[in-house]
Amino acid sequence: MRLSLVERWLKGNESSMEASDLYCDICGAANSRETAICRACQSPLHGLPESYEPGEREMEQESDVYIQFTLTENSITTMRLSRQPRPEVHLLHGRYEVLGKVGTGGFGAVYKARDRQRKNRLVAIKSIELDALSASQAIEATDTYNRELSLLSRLDHPHLPSLHEHFTDATHWYLVMDFIDGEPLDEYLRQLEEPCLPLEEVIDVGLQLCDVLQYLHQLEPPIIFRDVKPANIMRTPGGRLYLIDFGIARRFQPGRTRDTAPLGSPGFAAPEQYGRAQSTIRTDIYGLGATLYFLLTGHDPATTPFNLPPILSLCPSFPEPLAELITAMLAHDPADRPSIQSVKETLIMYDPVVAHGFDRARQLRASTKVASPVSAHGQASGRLHRISRFLKGLFSVLVVYLIARPYIMNANQLEKKQPWQTGPLSSRSTSAPLQRAPCSTMQQALLCQMSAYN
Repeated sequence: MRLSLVERWLKGNESSMEASDLYCDICGAANSRETAICRACQSPLHGLPESYEPGEREMEQESDVYIQFTLTENSITTMRLSRQPRPEVHLLHGRYEVLGKVGTGGFGAVYKARDRQRKNRLVAIKSIELDALSASQAIEATDTYNRELSLLSRLDHPHLPSLHEHFTDATHWYLVMDFIDGEPLDEYLRQLEEPCLPLEEVIDVGLQLCDVLQYLHQLEPPIIFRDVKPANIMRTPGGRLYLIDFGIARRFQPGRTRDTAPLGSPGFAAPEQYGRAQSTIRTDIYGLGATLYFLLTGHDPATTPFNLPPILSLCPSFPEPLAELITAMLAHDPADRPSIQSVKETLIMYDPVVAHGFDRARQLRASTKVASPVSAHGQASGRLHRISRFLKGLFSVLVVYLIARPYIMNANQLEKKQPWQTGPLSSRSTSAPLQRAPCSTMQQALLCQMSAYN
């Protein structure tokens, strides 16, 4: 069977066929627009109004397609294929094609969508449906929406989703953000079917979260996330983390003694979030510590909030300094918790890349024989002291040269213009050295001073 060219005609009129012809639904024969009965099979034709003039694109979509098959040399069989019309796609806000729901929580849902005006870029649309909320819930949802909008609009960090647009309709409020192709940390841990994550992976999680929290805390005024937990941390297949859901985040307000209302997730919320005091940047340290505790031990802090078993009792082989750090991060008194910079510096010491560098350095030191044993700290201090002295000496020489250079150049110019000894040149003695006149200018004095050193 050989497939020939696509034909739009059957019997007759094969040499020319105008766009205004009507095709029979039964046999596919072409008929003029004035004909009511098909001239080939005598079936009734359903024409269009005379005023209707279809465009080229519309004719291509609505007309049938005829394919000619040549079975033998003398026989031709024609098959008609009907083109199915493409269903109309509803665009949200005139540009977003909603692909499906990817999550729910709080007062609404999150949808995956395609932005038709930005080369079909994938976005996440957070929707709040006001009709499904009570009066008190609508007030709380309004506060959450406005808080998240005001915070995300001024943030720019690699571990935070970007806010592209916000809009509303009669019953919904929408936030359009980056679509993160990944899953929350708690879901990721559940899919692994393991009680906890390896130490090196938890260290990487902690360092990424330290970066984004340090960025938020250094803003003016500082932004306190107040809900650090695995469910609010998205992980991509490549291991990159994003902090999501700024629904209860707030700016720090100096002078306040406590928060307006107790907010947070049980087990991951600090004691001060329950009305004891105002949440500060140390509040996020508690949430980060609880998250690391959960990922390392597999024990859910929500089961025994503020009364967690010691890490070493659950993981006896765990590094003791790291266990002490996480225990300090979970202190009930915010003043007893370490700073985000201290947490970051301690975690770096257990990073696999850094640890490999330290192991290599220890091997080199062990293979080097020295006359007298000196501690690594003493060797590093002596090396830094020698480098410091060398740099200071180099800097002093450079400063002296820059100060003296213009005076030296001026003195050389004066020497060329004015003779140092009076009298004609022919009367000078060639055997005796030239006797320079006493210094009379600052340039000459500097030159005389330098000649004395020479």
